[in-house]
Amino acid sequence: SKRCTAHPLACAAQGCQGVPSGCVLSGASAPEAGLVPLSITFYAPDQRRRDLDNAIASLKASLDGLADALRVDDNRFRLSFAWGEPCKPGRVEIVIGGGK
Repeated sequence: SKRCTAHPLACAAQGCQGVPSGCVLSGASAPEAGLVPLSITFYAPDQRRRDLDNAIASLKASLDGLADALRVDDNRFRLSFAWGEPCKPGRVEIVIGGGK
């Protein structure tokens, strides 16, 4: 299997080795045209207050990698955000299609 040098989400989509643990893109696809709804849930690692603007900004590389993996322009993404219950070590879930 090939070694991937792209973003981890793009690597996961291409079935490459060297994908960081916790980075999964299973059976994901985007519509041929139109908007691609993404439902994003942030799970902080503790109870401290978080700033949504900074949480969103921290996703830039991940959203770019997701766009590469799906082979779409990221200007088609329509994002919705939510906060989940804190859990260690913290995580972000991105659901394509806008619902769980």
